[in-house]
Amino acid sequence: MTDGKIHKKLEQFKQWVNVDITDSPVRREVSNLIEQDEKKDSPAILKEIDGKYSPYRSHLSELGKTRLDLLKAEKKFSETIYVALAAVKFKKLISKS
Repeated sequence: MTDGKIHKKLEQFKQWVNVDITDSPVRREVSNLIEQDEKKDSPAILKEIDGKYSPYRSHLSELGKTRLDLLKAEKKFSETIYVALAAVKFKKLISKS
């Protein structure tokens, strides 16, 4: 459902990493993490997102931090939408009874 959105947000975050982080070893380390995530499916990315990029937050501009926050917000959104979909399905099952 959110598969394309997660990868797109990850790509946008990567662009900010390349702009914001001037320390080459740190930029390479963050880029490697992002490249590893790009190979995963969205649920796996979201499952591991909490705290993963936090150590590098101080290297990012406010816009870079915002991109990271948007990526993290996607996890909360996906959890909420799955609960809502389950509630709708449950309601339909009850109404059929």
